[in-house]
Amino acid sequence: VQQKMALGTAPNILTSVKKDSLWGFIDSNNSLVIAYQFRDMQPYRFFPQFFEEMCMVVDGKTDKAGIINNKGDWLFKPTYKSLYAINNNTILGRDFDNQEVRLNSSLDLIKWNYESVGIFDEKGYAYASKDGLYGCIDRDGNILIPFQSYDPIAFTEELAGVDIGREVDNHGDRIEKYGFIDRSGKMLIPAIYDFAFSFENGYAIVTKDYKDAIIDKNGQLLTAFAFDIPISSYTGFRSGVEFAKNLDASVHKSSQFGLINLNGEWLVNPQFDEVSPFSEGVAVVAINNKWGLIDTIGQWIIPPDFESLNDFKDNLALAQKNGLYGFINKSGDWVIDNEFELAYPFRLGFAGVKKNGKWGFINQKGDVVIDYQYKAVGVFHHITQKWKSGREVTYYLDVGK
Repeated sequence: VQQKMALGTAPNILTSVKKDSLWGFIDSNNSLVIAYQFRDMQPYRFFPQFFEEMCMVVDGKTDKAGIINNKGDWLFKPTYKSLYAINNNTILGRDFDNQEVRLNSSLDLIKWNYESVGIFDEKGYAYASKDGLYGCIDRDGNILIPFQSYDPIAFTEELAGVDIGREVDNHGDRIEKYGFIDRSGKMLIPAIYDFAFSFENGYAIVTKDYKDAIIDKNGQLLTAFAFDIPISSYTGFRSGVEFAKNLDASVHKSSQFGLINLNGEWLVNPQFDEVSPFSEGVAVVAINNKWGLIDTIGQWIIPPDFESLNDFKDNLALAQKNGLYGFINKSGDWVIDNEFELAYPFRLGFAGVKKNGKWGFINQKGDVVIDYQYKAVGVFHHITQKWKSGREVTYYLDVGK
């Protein structure tokens, strides 16, 4: 259930801001909701800090990490060296002996006899390690998949890559061998690869002899082992193409990226120096340290003319030219002039921008809605509250889109 609330009437619309040496929280009307008292936000102030009305912060007095609610009350008093993840009702952190700690949704400390435990996924699986090998456990600590892999086991699209290599080479080093298992632990794709990445949209990158190829969920090899496919831009061919470098010595090795299809055919020859993922049929790329925007056949939509360029969202992208930041549209025109020393992308209709050494916020028309007064800022975000009925109500800003 989603419930839209008018601007200024939603007390849960917050962002972190810094004055002097401490952080606090303001709402979209620039009213101070939580006083300046925190040395730092955790894990990072640029991401939404609150999760189900909980926020990880470092207390300015004790220099210890704890958890507050969206009113600033301590739910978990400052105790630990750091708290760095909230996911699926589990909070991870480290104590002052640098040992990992884990809290459940009631903020009770969880203790298991495992060397490490990962985040539980939506089906209640988390990796755990014992004696240097990884398996999977449930929320009660029971073993779901025996300890067998030298790499943590994480499921995506119901398959997980595992490294079960046991043989050693002439130097005595273990030979890695990756395959894929299902949630019962059954090996569905044989462990014959030097490395394997997670499945995305039904396809996965696998590696042999330092060269990448693509397989499907049946283990069928779709391309030759002839590429370097960057995982940072990989989307599982959602746009029909992927960036790759050519590592085929029989042709011409390349240090630049081009575009291949699912058959491993070159649609656009290598020519890009840096790349980002395709989204809605376009991708931000760089040539000679200048960034622009291309389509899936490599045609320039925006010529490479910017010192930096973010992905587009709501038809706006943060761009840098002549050392200053502004926002452009998909025609490459300035919608908000490049006049800022630094800027963050828009979130919920607001963007943090810096001028004359101070931070404020603008709206998507470029109007200053919160004046330049802060030493540093985060991003505006909404909070998901889980009701006892299990329904979710999401509060968010109505910015008139």
